[in-house]
Amino acid sequence: MKRTLAGPAYRTSRRSLLKKAVAGGAGLAGVSGIVGAGVYLSQSGHKTAAHAAGYQYNGDSIQNILNMLSTAKAAGVAFYTQALNNAHMLGWNHDMRNHVQAILVEEQIHVLFLQLQGGRPHTTKFSFPHGMKSVQHASKFLDTQQMLESILMSAHLAAIKEFGQMGRGDMAQMIGQMMGVDAEHRAWGRWMGNMMPMTNLVFEQVTIVEVVEVIVVLQKNGFMTPTNGNTFWYHPTNTVMGMNMNGMNMQNMQNMQITPNMQMMTPQPPHF
Repeated sequence: MKRTLAGPAYRTSRRSLLKKAVAGGAGLAGVSGIVGAGVYLSQSGHKTAAHAAGYQYNGDSIQNILNMLSTAKAAGVAFYTQALNNAHMLGWNHDMRNHVQAILVEEQIHVLFLQLQGGRPHTTKFSFPHGMKSVQHASKFLDTQQMLESILMSAHLAAIKEFGQMGRGDMAQMIGQMMGVDAEHRAWGRWMGNMMPMTNLVFEQVTIVEVVEVIVVLQKNGFMTPTNGNTFWYHPTNTVMGMNMNGMNMQNMQNMQITPNMQMMTPQPPHF
């Protein structure tokens, strides 16, 4: 497929992009004893990073799941907002800015959906692993972007598992629909950084076992440790961009109505 992001500024930024970056979130701080591909099947008695940090876990409530996901998604909005504000420092041309604007709109709509279900971010004040360089230096932007998207995907996986355990297949599917979009964001970052192959995972990485760990993981990786000169706020952004909502609108986002594209399908037996 022919790329449309040609132009001197774009080619220059691509050459300077991440040779040192962490591919696919491999640089995430160690969480829950996860190593390598990060495949983990929860066992009774397992002490998670959240427990070690002093959290008491007796099964996440729907409210807590929504709050945790809202926090992680708000961090994404803050990050992509600042990246667009510093697009000139990153050498992005018009097409590149449009790509990132689309990602920002998608993350904002996800926050809106979670809020309409009652989710509230634990904070709207964030930091970035490399401070301001995370949105001003091409390789550090990509390092941060890959790390953040990996955290988001693992948070979604944990939420899907817990909603499934609650018998809330409708919410599990909606979270899966959001997670699929985050996987596209990660693949876009690898493509932009010339990381080959662009899609390099057979299974998504599990770095968050229980949704309650989201805050701990964000803190460990530098997204919730604001300091002087490294503090960035979540502010809602304009979502008018003509994105494909796949049948969703404000009313059914608020009421969690099952629209045709959200219906749970019963597998049919094969015919021989």
